[in-house]
Amino acid sequence: MATAMPRMAVSALVGGMGAAWYFGKLDPLLTKAGFTGATMGNPPEHEVYPNPFHIPADYKSPWPREAEDMIRKLESEGPQMESFAFINDYADARILPLLARVGTKARELRIHLSFGSITDLSLVHLLLHMPLLRLVDFERLEGAISDQVLSSLVDICKDLESIRIRGAGGYEDMIAVDKAVEHFAKRLGRQLKHLDLSEDMPVSDEGLSYLAEHCPNLELLNVQSGFSKYTDEGVMQVLRGCRKLQHLDVSGMNNVTSTLLAHIAVPEMAPSLKVLRVTPWELGGKVEAQFIQDLRVLRPDVKVYACNTEGKAPSLMDKV
Repeated sequence: MATAMPRMAVSALVGGMGAAWYFGKLDPLLTKAGFTGATMGNPPEHEVYPNPFHIPADYKSPWPREAEDMIRKLESEGPQMESFAFINDYADARILPLLARVGTKARELRIHLSFGSITDLSLVHLLLHMPLLRLVDFERLEGAISDQVLSSLVDICKDLESIRIRGAGGYEDMIAVDKAVEHFAKRLGRQLKHLDLSEDMPVSDEGLSYLAEHCPNLELLNVQSGFSKYTDEGVMQVLRGCRKLQHLDVSGMNNVTSTLLAHIAVPEMAPSLKVLRVTPWELGGKVEAQFIQDLRVLRPDVKVYACNTEGKAPSLMDKV
């Protein structure tokens, strides 16, 4: 059983470290709790761990806004491209079949709120023509994420290393998500390095247990959600089975408590961890702010970000 970390008066220490990294004012609720060191001293996460799903703030779409121009560019340049990113690009129904035809060499596919309306069948059809994918990043594809898509994803794309499915929109069946995680873990096994099932893709301890058992090379796990049911024990299973884990996001509404932080405070329990995101009591979670402060001192090699239930760091809320 994990033992509680010693209470330490470290607010002044933490608050004084690396003030140059302070991006904005702290959330008033944390300030009232004396939690002045929530994010100070921590650089942007992508500088701590090179998250393959990170989209730069100054990202500019390479695609023309007009559908006809986008089609012409896809037809001329698509066959030579190995990476396709549609970040908040709108395109009509002709684009998806065209992408399936020209993107057969693709290794990376990112679609964030693209193509207007997209169905699960059209997404499966696209995947069938992109079997060489190593990274998929789907965000806010409401109505397009189904059991068939989740199972087909790893059956078709057998080289996948990185999977991000965020904001599926209505896909809130925890049993189905756990089943999908089981399928991912058993199909990809040691090959899976990055898994992000955040926002409204709820997972339980059962789903996490499959990752712990089959995915020892997992480096990034994001299970931030507003209604997940996983617990300290489920996350600790992952830490025991995935010794290479560097980025862990368990913020949001779940059953993670300060016990997990006490576990992580022992370096041998999470030897590779670089980034940890959790939600303190003051922002709707179940982790005590003092434990976050203590962990920052006991594990200076781990950058701890206190987030609200939506996964946003307090000092960044007014800029996100």
